[in-house]
Amino acid sequence: MKKLAFALLAFIFIFPLCAEKATLNTGDAFGFSLADYFFPNEKEAAWYSGQSSFPDMAGAFRDMGVKNVVIKTGPQGCYVSGEEGEFSLPALPVSVVDMTGAGDSFVAGFISGILKNASLKECAQMALLSASKTITHIGT
Repeated sequence: MKKLAFALLAFIFIFPLCAEKATLNTGDAFGFSLADYFFPNEKEAAWYSGQSSFPDMAGAFRDMGVKNVVIKTGPQGCYVSGEEGEFSLPALPVSVVDMTGAGDSFVAGFISGILKNASLKECAQMALLSASKTITHIGT
């Protein structure tokens, strides 16, 4: 009987509410070189990377050692840059009732895919499905 050891380090940042801008110019102060996955939303990715396009944002984090960057882009879906390439996926068309918990649900769906040995694209599709189900109800 084979045993599978699985370790995952994922970063989820909380957008800073401060006047000073923290960027990646501080070196690896945030520990990016240890991260397998990083799940910022587009504002967080722009804030910390100092970049304006999704490929440049993801590239900045990949340059710091993050293996897979998944930028949550709200109504547009997500942008993924990682060990299996780069791609964007659109959000699923749903009637939005309450956005509370959408990002957390997205990450949970993505990690669920990882645990099922899904590809990055399949993980992103699972993440978008999970988030889309969350936002069609009040409270999560």
